[in-house]
Amino acid sequence: MRRLSPAYNLHLQAMKTLLVTLVLLVATQKNFAQGSNDLAGNELKGRVRIVTEQLFYDGQKKCGMKTVDKYNGKGYLTEEVHNDYMLKLNVKKRLKYDTMSNGNIARVSEYDDSEHLVHTIDYVYDGENRVTMEIDNRWVGTDSTKSKKEFQYDSSGHRIQETNYTAGTPDLTTDHTYDNKGRIIKTRSYDKAGKTIMLYDYDYIAYDAWVHCEKQSRGVRTHYFRSLDTLGTPVKQTTYMNDFSKETIENYSDFDAHGNWLKLIVTGNLAEPYSITRTIGYYDKKR
Repeated sequence: MRRLSPAYNLHLQAMKTLLVTLVLLVATQKNFAQGSNDLAGNELKGRVRIVTEQLFYDGQKKCGMKTVDKYNGKGYLTEEVHNDYMLKLNVKKRLKYDTMSNGNIARVSEYDDSEHLVHTIDYVYDGENRVTMEIDNRWVGTDSTKSKKEFQYDSSGHRIQETNYTAGTPDLTTDHTYDNKGRIIKTRSYDKAGKTIMLYDYDYIAYDAWVHCEKQSRGVRTHYFRSLDTLGTPVKQTTYMNDFSKETIENYSDFDAHGNWLKLIVTGNLAEPYSITRTIGYYDKKR
């Protein structure tokens, strides 16, 4: 499920003056999901083949952005094309997967629209086929950066800790806590000095989807409240800042036969409301 970031809301507010630079939808920037495929990471259900999203603003009359994502039969993102019509910018990436004999992904390679290799992630597994390490290489022009992540699991197989290394030095550690149903209830991130720099707390009712999330990041507190339908699918999210002044209201509707939303309307304390419509194609014939 796509989430528009506060940074992107600023981008929308600045559209009319054109005094902006491209800010991608942070919540839709795909990390190379491992253990759970990209469809699951984006809360998409069914054997999705392609997702086309269009963002409309100015009274729903103008399409400001369009994104097309393509997935393979295993649920991994293979191509993303992002068009910003206002800024006349186009961003495209293609992903290639190298797999081992047991089907585990050994490497993901990302290519830009000129087919230049710009990013790779290599995966290391333990005896239970759980990812224990990701080795990340990125290239921007002639510059390159290398980092890695190490993962630890509890006896139930839940990922409980992630440690990020840059230039061989640990600089970020994230701990996860789960309830007795295996739902994540707490996340804490610490810098290399051990200072808490970000935390998340989740509350649930009877479903696997959370209904309240409190985020604190460097002194800024944000509350997210979600309404669920009778199947436990989020249909509305309201976001509040520190003083509980309303920031955004997201309403999801027009769900297809798989339970994926096809329309999102965002209102609240924005320069102007906007909406996103989705068209989803599947590998099977169910619509």
